[in-house]
Amino acid sequence: VVGLAWVAYYYLSVRVAPGSGDAAGGPAFLANLKRWNYGIGFGLALLGLVISAVGIYGVMAYSVSQRTREIGVRMALGATRSNVVGMVMLKASALVAVGLVIGTGVAWTLSGTASRFLFKLEHHDLRAFAIALATLAIAALIASAIPARRAAAVQAAPASVRVRERGAPRRPPRWR
Repeated sequence: VVGLAWVAYYYLSVRVAPGSGDAAGGPAFLANLKRWNYGIGFGLALLGLVISAVGIYGVMAYSVSQRTREIGVRMALGATRSNVVGMVMLKASALVAVGLVIGTGVAWTLSGTASRFLFKLEHHDLRAFAIALATLAIAALIASAIPARRAAAVQAAPASVRVRERGAPRRPPRWR
């Protein structure tokens, strides 16, 4: 995501003067090549953001599905929908905060290596880190809101009762 902010900034800063290129590939060709490279970088950074949001959604959806009975009991005991949404979003926020702290530490440590390979990237670019953290946090919370809303829609009675599968025995068989 740091790359997303960096590429967007430099993609928008590339300007080509009309008629500045020649048939052999002068400055206009180089500027278009830079734009192409920035566009590819932007696309890859956006793909990384989408993959991380889908992963967070999957983890939170799985967590909510495992806690359906607990949520049903809470709803039966009087918890409101906003309490359930708050509970799920609090867990999601804690997971996101831990991930952002660890990821920021690793990215901060490895930014020296990345600055050797990427043009005009400062060693510790605070603006890029801030944009990346904000973007990831917003994407993570949006991805967590969908399972939180699904958890709030759990009905108290069916979720708190263990339903026997069709055709399953009432008791486990005794082995003699």
